[in-house]
Amino acid sequence: MRRAYPLLVLFLLGCTATGEPHALIKPLPDDAGAQPFPELVKRGRAQAIAATEALYIEDWTEADEAGKALEQTARFLNKATDVPDDKKDNLPALSGDLGEDASKFRTLVKAKDGDKANDVLARINFKLRKLGLKK
Repeated sequence: MRRAYPLLVLFLLGCTATGEPHALIKPLPDDAGAQPFPELVKRGRAQAIAATEALYIEDWTEADEAGKALEQTARFLNKATDVPDDKKDNLPALSGDLGEDASKFRTLVKAKDGDKANDVLARINFKLRKLGLKK
């Protein structure tokens, strides 16, 4: 049994070390200027992950905060800098759709409808993958 404790500690440390930095999840100041596209996509991914985790444990407050941050990220995406050429044409439509889905997600979270919120979150993740960055 004593051998299990070090393994548990390593597991728990590994889980916290691999998480996205909390700063990416929090909304930017509303008066922040245009942000680089790659950073906004990273923020969106971190926020979607946070929304998924909150939804999984039915932490409605955290899920709503993640949805709010996703709405803001969608607004900032529309005026992002350093947008790859292959994303420029579709960016206004995708960021608009992402913002609408984030708003729907928040509405469903406030109603505590986890199943429908999960469906909307799947669409959000799909849109973020379409915006995804190539390595």
